[in-house]
Amino acid sequence: MTDTYYIEGPIKTVTINEDEANICREGTVTWEKGPVNIFIKHVSPCLIDQSLWAEVLCKDIETNLEIGSVRSVRNIIKEETLQEKKILKNLEHLSKELFSLKHKKERLDRYRHTLEKAFNPTIEEILEKILLYGSMPESYTPQMDILLEEINRYYLQNFAITEEQEMCCRELKKCQNEIAFNPSLLHKEGGILISMEANKEGAGLLRCGYKLPCTQWRPQHEAHLTDEEKILFITHGVVWQNTGEDWDGVDLILSTARPSLGLNIVSPGPDELHLRKKTPQERKKIEVMVRDYTVSKTGVSETTEPPVPSDGGETQFYKVPEKVKIPAGGKPHIIELDKTEFTGKQEFIAVPELDNRVYLRSLVKNTGTKPVLAGPVSLHRGKVFAGKGDLDFIPSGADFYLWFGSEDLVKIERYVDIKDEQATLLQKRKVHYKVSLYIINLTGEKISFKIQERIPVSELEQIYISVTELPEGAQKPDKNGFIFIDVTMAPDEEKKLSLCYMVEPDKDVLYYPHDVHMRKIRNDN
Repeated sequence: MTDTYYIEGPIKTVTINEDEANICREGTVTWEKGPVNIFIKHVSPCLIDQSLWAEVLCKDIETNLEIGSVRSVRNIIKEETLQEKKILKNLEHLSKELFSLKHKKERLDRYRHTLEKAFNPTIEEILEKILLYGSMPESYTPQMDILLEEINRYYLQNFAITEEQEMCCRELKKCQNEIAFNPSLLHKEGGILISMEANKEGAGLLRCGYKLPCTQWRPQHEAHLTDEEKILFITHGVVWQNTGEDWDGVDLILSTARPSLGLNIVSPGPDELHLRKKTPQERKKIEVMVRDYTVSKTGVSETTEPPVPSDGGETQFYKVPEKVKIPAGGKPHIIELDKTEFTGKQEFIAVPELDNRVYLRSLVKNTGTKPVLAGPVSLHRGKVFAGKGDLDFIPSGADFYLWFGSEDLVKIERYVDIKDEQATLLQKRKVHYKVSLYIINLTGEKISFKIQERIPVSELEQIYISVTELPEGAQKPDKNGFIFIDVTMAPDEEKKLSLCYMVEPDKDVLYYPHDVHMRKIRNDN
């Protein structure tokens, strides 16, 4: 006869990957000589059977244990409480009521079709009589009254049934939500049955594990600008789990591993390039348009879901130092993973082409031993919330920018004039651009900041671009065409800055002036 021992086997360690969790349970067990069955109670019924494993650690070196099989058992092991019975009964009643209303609506629609078949010929007859005699005969009045009364009754009944259907749907959705957020209403609980055989009686530590779906985690960050140079950077892990079992007092490890992707290497497909010779007309003319790159802007993220943890190709593990409690139910739980103090170089900067405000930007170096995972970040300037943004993956030792809101009392207006001088016999075509910046400082104190402007960069030798006027404090354009202007302003000071550049295309080049960000355009021939 096989002895069966029942143990609790509480959860000791939980390792959460991208969309699944590895569970490890431990419990002390005793056994007699011969075949033994060990049953671990209160296990989630949605565990993945193929992931089950078990081992027994015994200090007695003479004890020989052989584990025969490890399998899951799913049973209805408890009866419903009064509240659960009420919810399930209400759910059944609403489902039946909704089904009945559906059939009532179908019968009413068939009745409406019958009314239409009777009403349409009568209307045609009345119209004919009116055309012939100039008025509707009195003999048709009772028929019209009856038909109109039936049509009115149809619309009243249809409205009432529609209202009942909507009310039933709302109540049904409410019951379904109560069931979704209360896993015990499923009335199922799993267990793990371990069969083994021992050559002698003894005791030891039983460890078993399995994988669970219905759980995931995502990183999110906080950045606090505490003074002019120090930034307190906090990384949190947001954990969701609706596995049906509560994790109470467990050691939690969060991993960026993605086992669901598998290990298959995808072979690249063929990439064919087809070339053709240019026509003589194409070789004579070059068509040019200004090409803009998309520039990301700081501010609230437009994504509705947090990104999958990106680790740059190297799996990262975050062990939570304290034991945690995460009940089932699908609600988010925020757990602090890391807290680091960075040193940043702060500066005010404006990009008037995109936004007329001046922003506080901090250049930060990741001096931590771990990378910063991609995810949303909330930004705080002292004790004031400055806004939200998104961070890409930042490896250890890399630099990155954090934006801590705007200085709204510095106002900038930007205007662009274009003067297009067409080609003549003696000179090439010239397109003159003048960027005018009007700035006022209303902060009540002295302020210094940078302004980022740009000029086009030509990829063709047939187009020559030159700067004809640089404002005071401006640097020469870099290889990408960006110009940085250092500005210092006293309280209530107003300034006007001008940047001028010229584009000279050859006669064989069709050049279209850029007018995407222009406030004011003037063409002079």
